[in-house]
Amino acid sequence: GSIVFTVNGDITANTLRAGGAIYQNNGDIFGSLWGNGWLSTWINNNFVSAVRLGPQALSGGLWRDYHLGGGNVVTGFHTDGSWEMEGGDDKVYYRPVQYLINGTWITAASV
Repeated sequence: GSIVFTVNGDITANTLRAGGAIYQNNGDIFGSLWGNGWLSTWINNNFVSAVRLGPQALSGGLWRDYHLGGGNVVTGFHTDGSWEMEGGDDKVYYRPVQYLINGTWITAASV
């Protein structure tokens, strides 16, 4: 490789090393702060990159006090028309909230 110094003060290099850190020409940084790895890899392994609703499901018959668990959210209703929420004829459609970290979809937990 080579280092190019220009008249206007620019310095061009393919890779820059400063102490234990390495700065790549694509903007990525390698160093001990990122677990002796690349910053882009650390971000992919530790941050959410997407969120979605998982597969739809339909509850059994509802009564007045019905709880969805495990990070599920209500996305629709099925009712006989009276909305009394008893008798087992009213139902809800629900889906889990999911997030993507490091290529793996994870269903959100309820706290």
